[in-house]
Amino acid sequence: MGDLKENESVITEETEWNPEKPHSDYALSKFGAEMEIWRAEQEGLPCVIVNPGVILGIGFWDSGSGEIFTKVKKKFRFTPMVQPDLCV
Repeated sequence: MGDLKENESVITEETEWNPEKPHSDYALSKFGAEMEIWRAEQEGLPCVIVNPGVILGIGFWDSGSGEIFTKVKKKFRFTPMVQPDLCV
């Protein structure tokens, strides 16, 4: 998470973070978490970042995580396949 400069259009891991600019709660929590991981790595702790999160919010009902709400509203039902031989 960083702050785009005037000539930039995509945020990457190399995008600089400007602490003087206002940021969303998500950006602040992501930046703080990344700083803790980087600190732990520098202290020699082996680290792995797993990002399985889903960000839920209003506004984009037909794309991303918003599709979950659209499908539920249409009474989408999901039943995972279970292999009988794996059931105990």
